[in-house]
Amino acid sequence: MTVGTKLSSTIDPVMNLSQRGLSMEEKDALIGGLSYVFPTDRFDEETFIANVETLFVSLVGYCTESHDSKEKETDEEIMCNRTPQQLTYATKLRSMSDSFWRRSKREPLVIDKQSLMMNRVLRELGKDKTICVTHSDKGKGVIIMNRCDYGKKMNDILNATSTFRPIDGDPTLIKEDNLIRSLLCMEKRGFISPDEHMRM
Repeated sequence: MTVGTKLSSTIDPVMNLSQRGLSMEEKDALIGGLSYVFPTDRFDEETFIANVETLFVSLVGYCTESHDSKEKETDEEIMCNRTPQQLTYATKLRSMSDSFWRRSKREPLVIDKQSLMMNRVLRELGKDKTICVTHSDKGKGVIIMNRCDYGKKMNDILNATSTFRPIDGDPTLIKEDNLIRSLLCMEKRGFISPDEHMRM
């Protein structure tokens, strides 16, 4: 083999173990894996701003001199001590973010025909209740099995005594009790509101 030679993979990322035949369109739709995400047609400003702020905080290493758990007055001013270099990079990051945001507003993202076709094909594939589409144990491969075979295989795995053992009680009850106590303590100290506590 010479330097720079590319190895081509002969492993098919879509393995069909079911009796259902797959069309080329269906195979193309599944080839990206089950975690493939289609591009969106709208720009999420709130998430973008939150991600930029998180990026800046992770680059700098901290948000403010005061901790989140420390009680503060509502009118108390929070001071952020920044070096001139940090301020310079913050300005550059802000400029790049503003530029990206303006471009995304002028040129809205468009879902192309291929994405629409893939969505339609995947929806039709999902309506077939005789098969089960799942991911492989490792990698991004996609496995298609007959639903009855998949159920039998799952039962065999769950009934294997070498893998699982029966337990007498529910261990999640202790963890749930600890979580409830922690949330009550946080509510009493004013870190979360009663409304937030109820939602959690």
